[in-house]
Order: sequence, then C-alpha cells, then structure tokens
Amino acid sequence: MKKLGERNFMLLSMSMQTCGFNEPADAMMYEEQMYVNEGREIWAFVEWLFKNKRPFGRANYEQRFSEFKKETNV
Repeated sequence: MKKLGERNFMLLSMSMQTCGFNEPADAMMYEEQMYVNEGREIWAFVEWLFKNKRPFGRANYEQRFSEFKKETNV
C-alpha cells in the first residue's frame, strides 16, 4: 500500500471512537470490512501507532502512514 486511504482511516477511526485505543486490537473492530490484501499491513501500522504513541486523526492519517512506511520499510 502506498497510502492508507480514506476508507481504511474511517474503519480505524470508527473502531477507536467505539473502543478507545488501549491496545492495538481496539482499532481493528471492523477488520472484516478491510480488504484481505491490506489487513496485515494495517495491523502492523496500528501496532506501530500504539507502540510509538503517535497521534492519529483526520488531519494527519496519511502523514502517519507515510512515517510508518519510512520507519518500517514495509
């Protein structure tokens, strides 16, 4: 993936609004609605966000995904 995309952002955002973000799995409530070929990378991204305590929202989601890609070489 080159970008997270608005659809994936919305799925993550809805999960975080519902469950909070106390652990990476909280952001993956709607995982079954994600495209299969993107799931593993999105999981890695969410784990990276959690581990690095990075803020994530509408204004910066593509920036955060870009940082993740650069730091992890995924």
